[in-house]
Amino acid sequence: MVKKTILSFKNGKSPDELKISAEHLKYGGSSLMTALAFIINFLFSQKGELSHQIVEQQGVRQGGIWSPSAYKLFINSLLTTFEENQIGATIGSIYCGIPTVADDVTLITTDPYELQTMLDIQSRYANKNRYEISEQKSVVLAINDTSECTWHLNGKTMTTPTSSTHLGIERDNMSNSGTKLVAKKQNYNCGKNRLCTDGSRPT
Repeated sequence: MVKKTILSFKNGKSPDELKISAEHLKYGGSSLMTALAFIINFLFSQKGELSHQIVEQQGVRQGGIWSPSAYKLFINSLLTTFEENQIGATIGSIYCGIPTVADDVTLITTDPYELQTMLDIQSRYANKNRYEISEQKSVVLAINDTSECTWHLNGKTMTTPTSSTHLGIERDNMSNSGTKLVAKKQNYNCGKNRLCTDGSRPT
């Protein structure tokens, strides 16, 4: 059961705070799998015998149909905070500062200092609700920008590459349109006039 569960983990997800990813567990070899099974069985043992099976009564399966909708309900108050305070970019009277697809969030602004404010608000929301924003999957793509600003997430300086792929679309800060091509491989990164996307994962 332990081996089957570990092998079902999805590849390409953010590592934990100890920098251990699903791939480390899945491809660590038979010795690691045996050790993990022993540790887990020990933790769930009662007086030398395994405890009874615990039937899950609630929760949303990862990748399930309900999962994106449930996350929208969870994240909606953060999105409302940005929109009601008009923090981020607008097109005319239309607010577009934080477009979101499931747990992929994009922060858009034309003000470098406002971007740091947006990052700070999102970080506080994450801390309050006990989830972590992955700095490995978060970048800043500054388009038509000559300032030498730096931005910080989780106390670390964010990377500022010249191009980045988000939801299968590669954005390039050297491109007039901001979009270079549709990429075959998805990386959950960042783009725009101070555009930052992040991957979030529960802790």
